[in-house]
Amino acid sequence: MLHKSQVMLVEKNESNESSAWRMDSVTDIRSDDNFYAKYMAGAYGAVPQLWSRAQSARWRETVVGEGDAEVLFMQHLKSLYVQRGSGVVVTIKNARGKGAAHVVDVN
Repeated sequence: MLHKSQVMLVEKNESNESSAWRMDSVTDIRSDDNFYAKYMAGAYGAVPQLWSRAQSARWRETVVGEGDAEVLFMQHLKSLYVQRGSGVVVTIKNARGKGAAHVVDVN
């Protein structure tokens, strides 16, 4: 696990100039904070923008799991990494042991 003094936050402005600061320089951070959740909510600045809305509106992905355990795991990953309202569409399908060809039409 990283200590807050080991985390660098970087933000790029509209002129494409970057500024960086250590997480321990941000005020009101407690050691028991959920750093990831607060970071994603913008509490520390340097909010991640992994893709633009125009790019994400065109991104659709279908993932296939062989059974219930894989589907639950993929749903968990989706909840962590796919932001609501981002335009990214991830569909999770359960092949129930019959393989991806049973779920995805490749024709």
